[in-house]
Amino acid sequence: MTDRRLPCSPRPFVLGALGALGLLLASSPAGALTLAAAAATDLNKDVAAEGLGEPTDVAELPDGRLVVIERQGNVKTFTPGMDDPTQDHIDVDSSHNERGLLGIVIDQDFATNQFVYFYASQGNDAANRQKILRYKLGADGKLSGLKPVIDMGLQGPANHNGGGISVYGKVLFVGVGDTGKNNATPHNHFASCLNLANGKVLRVSIADDNTLGQPLADNPLMNVAMVTGCDNSG
Repeated sequence: MTDRRLPCSPRPFVLGALGALGLLLASSPAGALTLAAAAATDLNKDVAAEGLGEPTDVAELPDGRLVVIERQGNVKTFTPGMDDPTQDHIDVDSSHNERGLLGIVIDQDFATNQFVYFYASQGNDAANRQKILRYKLGADGKLSGLKPVIDMGLQGPANHNGGGISVYGKVLFVGVGDTGKNNATPHNHFASCLNLANGKVLRVSIADDNTLGQPLADNPLMNVAMVTGCDNSG
């Protein structure tokens, strides 16, 4: 990619609050869950998708379709009432069992712009392995119009890659893993280093293409001349 985007250029990386949404997908049988009392009748359980291989995340489109992503890079769109999904693919690095296509979220204006955001492990450069990508998802379930949101500065030398992404208004929240590179105290310090993006929740703009992937002006620490840093060795 020629359009290189850092989460915050040379300025400090910024933390933010990220709401979590729990979603369960299964590619193989798991232990059964038995519901008791009112929950047994209040909750309807239906199979939304079958035949999945290492699913990592799911998103619901405004028209009721479900988009399920698999670690190896498959993007499968399931339409209610149809057995077989439409499928597309994003090239990812899935050579390590925690890398691959890890997260998906739908733009809140999807009905008009068709934007979908992905968290993906790509390439052989460990210093810039984790990427945030924006595509358009068509009515045919095919991806087009790739635009990088963040494509450098998110390390991925080992595991703990993260992958949680969420949208609130015109802001994208990105949960980046601590890499697992430094595996023993005091060297497992990426999350506490303000000059590293890993081990953080990043808060960036998706308002328009001019500000895409840039930190917000009201982020804490914006334009602070000096912040606490950490030695990147060890």
